[in-house]
Amino acid sequence: MANVGDDSQLTVEFVKFLNAQLKECRDSLHKYNQENEALKTELKASRSTDSPRAATERDIHREHETISALQKEVLNLKQELLAARREEVVWRTRYEQSQDDAVQSLGDMQKRLHTDKITKSLREGLCSTVSGASANAQQFQQLKAFMEALSGTSVINVDSAESRVVFDLPKLQILSKAAVKACDGGFDFFGGLLKWCASPSQNALLFCPERQYTPRGTTDEKAGWADATEWTTLVGERRELFDVDGGRLVYAGTFLFHTGPNRLSLADLPQPPDEDVLLELARRTFTPESKTQRTKAKTYLPALCTLYREGSARVRVLGLQRVGFNERLFAILRKAYAKRGKAAAVARPRSETARSVSPPPEDSEVEEEGAGSSAKRAREGEGEDLHKEATLDRPIKKPKGDVTGWTR
Repeated sequence: MANVGDDSQLTVEFVKFLNAQLKECRDSLHKYNQENEALKTELKASRSTDSPRAATERDIHREHETISALQKEVLNLKQELLAARREEVVWRTRYEQSQDDAVQSLGDMQKRLHTDKITKSLREGLCSTVSGASANAQQFQQLKAFMEALSGTSVINVDSAESRVVFDLPKLQILSKAAVKACDGGFDFFGGLLKWCASPSQNALLFCPERQYTPRGTTDEKAGWADATEWTTLVGERRELFDVDGGRLVYAGTFLFHTGPNRLSLADLPQPPDEDVLLELARRTFTPESKTQRTKAKTYLPALCTLYREGSARVRVLGLQRVGFNERLFAILRKAYAKRGKAAAVARPRSETARSVSPPPEDSEVEEEGAGSSAKRAREGEGEDLHKEATLDRPIKKPKGDVTGWTR
């Protein structure tokens, strides 16, 4: 019977068979009930009309035996009917489950076919627009060795994460006007794409998309593959850099961007990147021009990850040299961080006191008032992004280890 559920047609036929058996059992039960009632009527009539001599003890005993046999048979039929109903429920449930599984399998298959179709289209479009020589593993190792040997500005207590924390969340938040004004050439946050060189060097490598893709929309002027010029323009620039350490955002210092190998396959790295890095590269590659196009990310991001994984999509590697530490910017960020911490510390006991004296439905309102306007602004600022290049859709934890293994 276990194999019957695997065949939808056979399951339907078996359910029909069970229904027929149930109908036959009901008919038999009805027939025996009628016979039982007829015998009871007959017995009562014979007792009332026959003379005492005609109604012998033998006849009465025979009638009792017949009635008992009929009652047992009726009971057995009831039990068979109940078992048949239970079995019908089991098979009906299996049949419905098999139908649901078939629909889900069909949906998954259609989704995979659609993703494969998009991947093929992206691959063909990318191959038709790519030109020039590709970098190899030797060129990557040369850049890595150069950045490790390149002198840079040392930062005291660079390994002390607590002293450099500026945001408790592992993604860049809104900066104040004073902080933005204090930046030397702007600021950036690259998440998992930033890989630090081996200690004692305080320089880093940045892996960025070599090409970017814009899906088709109402206008096709920018649709398709194009050079990711936003990364090449960073060469020679100075930026204030933020990074993730221990699940919190830290200020890393002022960095100068150096050019590096282009069109490098991730397969040429000593160790391939993890899925989080692939997804981040895909996000940076996907450049929608409208809100409608952004809704296509769920479809395009897996396809772009596949292109990076198989080597069709390549990366550009840039070197980041630490050339300073902006004390003015750091002081502004730390002061704002300390202020948010004090506001949160004041908000907690006030909210707890309010909850102890207020009815439960009003807890949320009292806590919001007790937090104060500064704490409220700090919470509101924690969920917003300021710069397109300097924020992530979701937090990316910074690994630890050597850059060759995508960890620090």
